[in-house]
Amino acid sequence: MMQKIDNVATGVENLTKSFTGVKIDDLLGPLTDFLKANRGPLTATIANFQAVSAQIAEGKGTIGKMVNDDALYNSLYNTATNLQDVGSDIKATIADARGLLDQAKTGNGTVGKLINDDKLYREAADAMSNLRQVLEKVNQGQGSIGKIVNDKEFYNNAKLTLQKLDKATEGLDINRCVVAS
Repeated sequence: MMQKIDNVATGVENLTKSFTGVKIDDLLGPLTDFLKANRGPLTATIANFQAVSAQIAEGKGTIGKMVNDDALYNSLYNTATNLQDVGSDIKATIADARGLLDQAKTGNGTVGKLINDDKLYREAADAMSNLRQVLEKVNQGQGSIGKIVNDKEFYNNAKLTLQKLDKATEGLDINRCVVAS
């Protein structure tokens, strides 16, 4: 058996020598020297790989749980499914928004009329102008509302009247209780 292996090695050596002119020992020598010089660290590394792979196979640690426990897979699958549903909802919302924009561009619907109808714009601008004038008059104390808002004496009188009214209604409530008894 050893003779056969030696023959095979010699054949391989002759083959490589014919291609490169280099002996197989010259090719494998540096690798063999490296392996001999680092035997301890390489053995420790291989032992660590064996220990880690054993823990993974036993389902220990994060990677072991990922490999052996279906819970993470199911959770990721459900998340992906939910994201697809959300994506569908977003697509539908975008389609609805596009429909509204198309209506607005063509002047259909409320938004389209607001955007495209100059008459409505002018009426809204006029209404805002009128509202501004009314508010200016109120701020200047003109008219009934202006006096109510700006007249401190009116405020004090209204407050006093409400206090008197409150006292008067208290007396009515007491009289009702006495009459009902």
